[in-house]
Amino acid sequence: MYLSSVKVENFKNYEAAEATLSPGLVCFTGPNGAGKTNLLDAIYYLCTGKSYFNSIDQQLILDNADFFSIKGEFVKNNIPISPSPEGENPGGFLELRGEADSVLCVLVKGRKKVIKRNDEPYARLIDHYGIFPVVMVAPGDMELITGGSEERRKWLDSAISLLNKEYLIQLIRYDKILQQRNAELRKIASENGNQATELIKTYDTMMAPIAEDIHHTRNKFSQDFLPFFEDYYHRISQKNEEVSFQYLSAMREGNYSQLLEHSIKKDLILQRTNVGPHRDDLDFLIGGKPLRKFGSQGQQKTFLLALKLAERQFIKSETGQTALLLLDDVCERLDGHRLSILFRLIVEDGTDGQVFLTDTSAERVKEYVGNDANVQSFKVEKGKLEKEE
Repeated sequence: MYLSSVKVENFKNYEAAEATLSPGLVCFTGPNGAGKTNLLDAIYYLCTGKSYFNSIDQQLILDNADFFSIKGEFVKNNIPISPSPEGENPGGFLELRGEADSVLCVLVKGRKKVIKRNDEPYARLIDHYGIFPVVMVAPGDMELITGGSEERRKWLDSAISLLNKEYLIQLIRYDKILQQRNAELRKIASENGNQATELIKTYDTMMAPIAEDIHHTRNKFSQDFLPFFEDYYHRISQKNEEVSFQYLSAMREGNYSQLLEHSIKKDLILQRTNVGPHRDDLDFLIGGKPLRKFGSQGQQKTFLLALKLAERQFIKSETGQTALLLLDDVCERLDGHRLSILFRLIVEDGTDGQVFLTDTSAERVKEYVGNDANVQSFKVEKGKLEKEE
């Protein structure tokens, strides 16, 4: 799969910009603050229906504008066609032919956003998620390693949801009941109560099968995904370090109904639900020890990069589609050795997909990918986009 064109209006710092894109490596270069990351976010929005960096859609609208729109065309089910020696495919980019899908995302101030696929609006926005798989690597992603459990659950849920729509629906159902249960716990406390009400018991009955499904899906994904991750870590580090991760869940100790029953006194005191999928975590390990405490900065960066690249490859193994890969500012964050390995891995994993890269220096990109590599480059400055020949 690849994105053949993108057009943005009034999105973040862009009043209007558009580009025709080729498969392979696409590079956005320019000074800091020019809007390179915003372009990646626009592409991410096209794929998922949401921003990678901002949870409030209204804040994505350009100052003094009343709306934003992002339009793109994807090509799926690719059939690779080698560059023509007669010059019919100038520039040397691999030509991919397949089914075209247009996507339009529009948000008007004060209204709900609309997402259309091939001019047909979705009845449920959730139905868009996962059709156009995408993996983002951004500087803030180190929170996945060093931050709290919420960051790791967010990544885990996102990775699974790209492949499993029913899982995403179950997450939404669980969260809704969880909020209702917590509200009832607060109500009981406000009335000086110390016993579970019939409504709490009803919520428990509703939550239990959903929680069991979420737990089972997360556990299976973790087991299936681990070999992909281990392979990428060793390919990037080129070292025989023992790395792994463990899915941590209280539900390993018993079924959810029993856990809720045992936790009710604590729940009533703290006025919140203290057991369940919303408390799960991933334990990242190196040499059998917690990566966050015992891993060097280099090991932590390698671990993160391996997670993201393995996610892309896992998506391909499950769906047959190669997810878009969005690399934001990685040249600034990684040393030269890891950068060289990263670009080599991108080439080794095939040319049937598309990788987007941002950097302040076009020359640095050429240094690592090589002058003979097929790179489409755009200069970005003050919300303007210009193709470089």
